[in-house]
Amino acid sequence: MGIFKTYINPFDVDGTYTSFTEVTKDTIRASLTDISQDVDSSDYELGVFRFANIQLRFNNKSGRFSDIETFQSIFRYRRSDSQVKITYRIQDGPQCGTVKCGMVEAKLAAEVVLFKGLVNDESYSTDVKQQNVQVRVLGFESLLSRVTVPFASLSNGMLVSTAIYAMLNQTPLNDLMNIELANIVPDLDQAIDSVASFQNKTVKEAMDKLLLASNSVLYVDKERAFGDIFVNDTVYVKSRAATIAVQAQFFGQASNEGAENIVNIANLKNGVSRVFNYVTWRGTTLLKTDSDSVTRYGVRKVELDLAFFTDNTKRNNILQAVVDEFSTAKQEFQITVPLTYASLDLTILDRISVDYPTVYIAGENEIPICGVFLWEVGVLPEALWTLTIDSADGYKIIGKKINVQNQTIAFKVRKI
Repeated sequence: MGIFKTYINPFDVDGTYTSFTEVTKDTIRASLTDISQDVDSSDYELGVFRFANIQLRFNNKSGRFSDIETFQSIFRYRRSDSQVKITYRIQDGPQCGTVKCGMVEAKLAAEVVLFKGLVNDESYSTDVKQQNVQVRVLGFESLLSRVTVPFASLSNGMLVSTAIYAMLNQTPLNDLMNIELANIVPDLDQAIDSVASFQNKTVKEAMDKLLLASNSVLYVDKERAFGDIFVNDTVYVKSRAATIAVQAQFFGQASNEGAENIVNIANLKNGVSRVFNYVTWRGTTLLKTDSDSVTRYGVRKVELDLAFFTDNTKRNNILQAVVDEFSTAKQEFQITVPLTYASLDLTILDRISVDYPTVYIAGENEIPICGVFLWEVGVLPEALWTLTIDSADGYKIIGKKINVQNQTIAFKVRKI
């Protein structure tokens, strides 16, 4: 089991952040909801990303979490957009060094960040009788829906990657997140024909369109320390391709390849709900399709309408990219594993392998080890044939959810 801590970084009277203050003792542990993050992993969706979020409840008998008009409140400028940080430290005991015997606080394991976000004051509510306050905290990327596109920074002919960087590299986004052009590498990086449609749009509205047009995903990786160098939460825009190397291996109860570390596998789907094999462009005769997919699954149509591309060659490239990515059904499921430093370090698009062989069960027939059996004499053992996953099959992470109460982490994965 591990230790979870909660910190808040409020504004000073002049509207600048002060520093993180621990409020773990005031946090009602049972109120901590799952911490989730995903790319466009929902059924029937393309190119849409969601904000990471968590629900918190605090004991407010002291008035510390009241609004700014309350003298005891830690909030001086405004409560909205105060930073919240949730950390985790494994409680296996000291790893090295010397500590005083009996000191419960003396834990030498690293404290890592699970989540960072901003207080959403719209969700704030108070239970007067219980003297509790409840608030939702949204990931830093939620700012994209509250910042408009810097239209003057855009120009016709600029690459999608350059446009995305221009939209993200502005205050307050670059105050809270590490935004670098080198981390914005879309799959289909074409020159934009006309930027006119981005005027008076929020960055979130523009980003949903640009991600779809470039066959890419956007996600924010948590802050990390590389030796003495500390890197803020970093924004990445990438193709949907998984990492080349396997980042983690998970084993079922009958695996001979490693010790069992799978808690559960659930929500197994064949991926048909995410098949798009007949892709058109609104107002034109442009069409890209996959005949084999149509024969197998029937027509599963999606129509695109991206005003910033007017050249038909570029439009056809986008249509083909969608067909190539989504015309084949790919197995998806949720795999739950224990919360460890290793599992926490896994992120979106990491490649994993799963060894989940058939589980044989006790029955009338003994399990044969080897040998040859006569027809209708040798009988196969009883087994659970519902699911078998070969470790040679590759899967990529498209979503993750940390369950604070059970101290597990569930990854939504898709077959590569």
